[in-house]
Amino acid sequence: MTSMRPDEIYLTSQGINEAQAEILRSHLATFADDWDSPEMSIFDNYNPAKTNLSAR
Repeated sequence: MTSMRPDEIYLTSQGINEAQAEILRSHLATFADDWDSPEMSIFDNYNPAKTNLSAR
C-alpha cells in the first residue's frame, strides 16, 4: 500500500470511480485559477478569524 499525505483522499473510498473523478476534475478546473490566487488565502483561516471577530 502506498502512503498518503494527510490532505489526500482516495476517491474510491468516497464512492467515486475513475470516470466520475475525471468529470469532477473537469468541472472543478474552471475554479482553479481563482482558487489558487493569492487573494483567496484570506479564506485559509476563515473560521478562526470569524471566531475572533465574534469574540470582540
